[in-house]
Amino acid sequence: MLRSLSLLVLILGGTTAAGWAENLCFNGSFNNSNPLEGWTCDYQFVGNKNYMDNHKKVTARPSGGGRSTVVQVKSTSDAGAKIESKPIPFELGYRYTCRLKLKGGGNTRIYFAGYKWKPGIRPHEEPTIGELRTIYKSKALQTSKKGWQNVEIEIPGVKVTPLAYKHMKYVRFITVYIWTLGDILVDDVEVTRVTDRKLSQME
Repeated sequence: MLRSLSLLVLILGGTTAAGWAENLCFNGSFNNSNPLEGWTCDYQFVGNKNYMDNHKKVTARPSGGGRSTVVQVKSTSDAGAKIESKPIPFELGYRYTCRLKLKGGGNTRIYFAGYKWKPGIRPHEEPTIGELRTIYKSKALQTSKKGWQNVEIEIPGVKVTPLAYKHMKYVRFITVYIWTLGDILVDDVEVTRVTDRKLSQME
């Protein structure tokens, strides 16, 4: 009996180590000593005047309700405010799902942004957004609800066509991209992936 239990623990441990249920989003709970570690909120490098002060619109703060830290994204202009997760390596043949908790009003859009390397950048394992170029956007979830809600997005989408899927072969990284015209709170961002046979058949 003890041997059987040990084997079960080993199998379950292997499942986690294989990444089947692993959260691919770095610091998705915002509970690191630096709550915004791994997240991009400073877009001064882009040179877009609409987002030169974006980093001033994103703050991490304590919150009640059992959440030790949440991130507030608050728009103060018509351009909105945004935050983006650390780039996640992307591979064809997998379906990626993001689940997160969101609270707030105003027009908010959440989607996966797909990237490839910018010309002249030598590929490495820890890219920054500034080293990448946007080439794909998943279908966005749009919401204006004010209370806490559970949000879920996928890439590729459920109805992705073979042609659209072939365009994704150039995507090397994805990020969780959150943009709002309102004042929102974000917490518990989780990205997981599973093998999808239908997608494999499109390759």
